[in-house]
Amino acid sequence: MAVKGAGNVAITWNSNALDAYVSSIEFTSSVAELDTTDFDSTAMEYIAGLGEMTVSVEFNNWDATLDGYIAADALAGTLRTLVIVWTDSASATSTYTMANSFVQSFTLGGEASGLISMSGVTIRCPAAVRS
Repeated sequence: MAVKGAGNVAITWNSNALDAYVSSIEFTSSVAELDTTDFDSTAMEYIAGLGEMTVSVEFNNWDATLDGYIAADALAGTLRTLVIVWTDSASATSTYTMANSFVQSFTLGGEASGLISMSGVTIRCPAAVRS
């Protein structure tokens, strides 16, 4: 069953709640494939390598407080803890806690007739603990 997004995703960066600023969030996880094929193989053979996680966030409610959380850490390469809590329609949650995460990139911009936004925020997460 589909679950509405608003109110069902909570995100904190260094224990600071960012929910009021976020317009979208996407969590991507992948594991590298290591080729172990040898001359005795009858087909390609692989084993799992190291995992990687990336969180992409769009902020449409920019202010100086958000800038202090994200931009300051990005420019300094500061390692922080990112926590994302997903809630389904039955109020059950999945929590992902990612220590030693860092802001890899972001774009800050605005239009004369619109809000200032911080877009293209990419947070690199070396590992995630799901609870």
